[in-house]
Amino acid sequence: MIKLHAFTTRFNCLTSTIITDISIQEPVTGNTLEKGIKGLWDTGATGSVISKKIVDELGLIPTGKTLASGIHSTIEVNTYIVNVALPNRVVVQDVRVTESPQFNHFDVLIGMNIIALGDFAFTNKNGASWFSFRIPSVEHLDFVPKSIDHNLKADGLNRKQRRQKIKEIKKKK
Repeated sequence: MIKLHAFTTRFNCLTSTIITDISIQEPVTGNTLEKGIKGLWDTGATGSVISKKIVDELGLIPTGKTLASGIHSTIEVNTYIVNVALPNRVVVQDVRVTESPQFNHFDVLIGMNIIALGDFAFTNKNGASWFSFRIPSVEHLDFVPKSIDHNLKADGLNRKQRRQKIKEIKKKK
């Protein structure tokens, strides 16, 4: 049986950015940066990116080069292999990252090469935002069935009526 690893980060406000504390490790030497590293989760980024500051502090040696496209240009950048420790010691090993000269308010951009390995959920309720991530992915998250059931219940249907109505909806698909 595969073990699951997960964490939830709660924000005491409605947030438009997901930034969590993370650690970065150089896989061969084991050199690790643990304190004060901020990771920005970005579903619009294909890959993950680390700042030049992190590269210098860990003494990382490039494993290659690649073209990186941003909003205004495409440039050639160094690539590295690192381990990324997410909150609650969720570790993603041997992640290929590219280098960026500088970020504002964060040190690592966590892209889809990490996000796609797990289940990603972001919710807002009562003036607070919650972000939860689980790795590996174990199910498809689908809010539709519960939403249909909730709305049918709000319309006054009892459990038996709701089940019958949901069967009818599924037949139409």
